[in-house]
Parts: sequence; structure tokens; C-alpha cells
Amino acid sequence: MIKKEFNLFPKNYFVIVEKYTQTAAAAAYVGFGDPDAEKYLDENNITVLNCVIRFPLSKECSFQIKIPDGKDYFFLPDVVVAICNKYREIYAEEDATSSIKAENLPKLINRNVTNGKWGIKFHYLDELIINDLVLDTSTNTIEISYSTRPSPSHL
Repeated sequence: MIKKEFNLFPKNYFVIVEKYTQTAAAAAYVGFGDPDAEKYLDENNITVLNCVIRFPLSKECSFQIKIPDGKDYFFLPDVVVAICNKYREIYAEEDATSSIKAENLPKLINRNVTNGKWGIKFHYLDELIINDLVLDTSTNTIEISYSTRPSPSHL
């Protein structure tokens, strides 16, 4: 029987979305938290993973992550970079399409809700932390587990 879900992050591993780039990924040799995840992806010839970003958006963003050119398999840092890059793209699209400027709510450190393509609410990009990625093998979809920190640039 195929395991239904795999936790992709090792224990006590997390990523600050804004800071995780291809350069950071190249410096980090981090394997999948569940070694069976790599085996599942390889044995089932999985070359595309589905991913859904829900937080902190009013409208969810579904996209696909493909094995990078020149590689034969998924490497955890490449998956994380793809997600972090998508977040940067979402925030840029929101800034470009919103008639409401992103700023702190009065007397709070939370971001206001903007009305662009994604409807970002309450959190700046530099607050977002990915705590885990869970791969659902029934759909080959990655679910993202999050937390936040106070925005260093908006205190």
C-alpha cells in the first residue's frame, strides 16, 4: 500500500520565504524529511508536483512545480525555491493590480487587506515562514504549513 502523505521537511527545519533564493538553496544540502518521499517520487516517475498557496491570500493560487532543467529528480531546496519564487511573484502582482497600497493597519503591525489579483491580507512577505510541506500522493499536491513572524521592515 502506498503511503498517502509524506512530510517533506526534516524536523526543526523552516524557511523564511523572502530570504530563500536559488543561492540559499545551492548552499543547503537538505534531503526530504521522510526518506520514503524521495523513493515514492522516483519509483512513480513523478516529474510535476501540484502546489496550492492559500495563506495569506483571499484567492488561492494553484501552480505546478517541475523538475528543474538538467536534473533527473526533485531536490527539496529546488521545490522550496519554486514556492518562494511564486510567493514573490504573487506579492509583485498584488502590488501591480491593487488600488489599495499595502501599509500597516492603524495602531497594529499587521498589513491591511489589498484588493489586487490575490487579495493579500494581514501579512507582508518578510513575515511568512514555511514550517512544512506535505505531499498528498493521491493528487501529487503539496500542502504548505505556515507560521509568521513580526515584519522586520514594518515595525
